[in-house]
Amino acid sequence: MLRPAYTWIAVATAWLSLGTSACNDSAVWHRMHPTLERMLEQRRGDPYAPSPTFADGRAMRTPPPGTLAWGEETPPMRVDGGFVDELPYPLTRDLLARGRAEFEITCAACHGILGDGECVVATKMTLRPPPSLHIDRIRTLPVGELADVIANGYGLMPSYAAMLPAPQDVWAVAAYVEALQFSQHARVAALPRPIQDELNTEAP
Repeated sequence: MLRPAYTWIAVATAWLSLGTSACNDSAVWHRMHPTLERMLEQRRGDPYAPSPTFADGRAMRTPPPGTLAWGEETPPMRVDGGFVDELPYPLTRDLLARGRAEFEITCAACHGILGDGECVVATKMTLRPPPSLHIDRIRTLPVGELADVIANGYGLMPSYAAMLPAPQDVWAVAAYVEALQFSQHARVAALPRPIQDELNTEAP
């Protein structure tokens, strides 16, 4: 006499046999195509091809706002043996805001929020404290060299390329560093008139 567990196995096997024998083998069971050509026959949307799925009739979609391109070519930091002294991207408020956000996450822990090297972490780095970004030696660096230091490191400072994978992020931080430097050394006479008036109003 079969044990209960084996009885259930036997019943299930019998039902499976009956079910498969009632099927049309030509419709259910077929030999897989030996090549990968079967992958080319599936339904898909090809680049630049029409598609009935979307209202505009296009298969390609616009990336969502804020999407970062991976594999983007990195703008050169050196040209003709020297560092570039101009940003490869338009200097916009959005670029500086992006640079500020990344700076405060990645750089401020060592260099301080103002880039002056005044922070708790810097006081613990007795071997070589992070320098102020406002000293003359660093203020005179071209923006390409700032980007190179951020991406590749310098001295005891490691590379931050892994934390800033998009090339534009590296340049945005470099641009924000220059903005910080300008903010701490700007001459009032060089500021726009509305800002001069505001400062003069607030001055004691």
